[in-house]
Amino acid sequence: MGLLDGKTAVVTGAGRGIGRGIALALAKAGAKVVVNDLGTGLDGLGVATGPAAAVVDEIVKAGGTARPTSGPSPTTNRRPRWSSRPSRRGGGSTSS
Repeated sequence: MGLLDGKTAVVTGAGRGIGRGIALALAKAGAKVVVNDLGTGLDGLGVATGPAAAVVDEIVKAGGTARPTSGPSPTTNRRPRWSSRPSRRGGGSTSS
């Protein structure tokens, strides 16, 4: 049983680099992973679905569950559900 079994993680920039590594680690720990990546070049131009799809394929081949997205992050222009609730340690949210 993995530490993150039953959890879902959204990783932005997960098609390459550090984001890719984080997505793979979360999947290895048991999380279902939403691999979000615009697939832009280093110059910030263009859009490609290949990088996100490649990471999803790698996760699935290793026995995990993943789904690619290539649009804006699912939390863009929305307050995350958890932002208005106090933390488990008793502190409040500082986001507005």
